[in-house]
Amino acid sequence: MRTVWKFLFAGLALAAVGFLALVLFVRFGPPTQERRDRETALKPLLESHATREQVVQALGLQFVDYSVGSTNRWVIEQRVSDPGVRQRADRYPGVLFHTTMDWMTWLFFDADGRLQDYYLCVQ
Repeated sequence: MRTVWKFLFAGLALAAVGFLALVLFVRFGPPTQERRDRETALKPLLESHATREQVVQALGLQFVDYSVGSTNRWVIEQRVSDPGVRQRADRYPGVLFHTTMDWMTWLFFDADGRLQDYYLCVQ
């Protein structure tokens, strides 16, 4: 009977360590760090209502254009179901998109090409 208790205790201890590792990864791991880095880069650009060119240069990322008049605009209207993206795209004519394995970054610009909003969401 003692052996059963040892195995039970060892199993519970292993489960607890695994759970703790998962919590730490979710809280501090690469996906969370990526979001924090993106937020840190975007906040001052939003506060200054940076131009589209300034935003692209500052972030150093490749974006897909979903702006009004672009050949990709239909994707937002027909394929994007996230209300956070659709509502902003209805409000702002300029839309740029970038994705990584974990995060999608949507940037929204006014008619003058100035950053007015952004939306980060999980992939």
